[in-house]
Amino acid sequence: IEDYRRLGIASECMRRQHAWCRVEGVVELQTVTNIDNHVMLALNESFGYQRVESFTNELGVSKIRLSRYFHE
Repeated sequence: IEDYRRLGIASECMRRQHAWCRVEGVVELQTVTNIDNHVMLALNESFGYQRVESFTNELGVSKIRLSRYFHE
């Protein structure tokens, strides 16, 4: 996996996902990640996601929910 890091793959996936959401009329998209996954948090925030809430899941893992709205 290390060989594929920092190649822009996740950013391209995010761009394609958002393009699909716009075409399909999606209004809001949410994602959940581990609260200590700073790389994923930075990626999401760079694409306009806002932190909505922090919580601990049923396994005791600290998580954070992020949301992004799509405007016409």
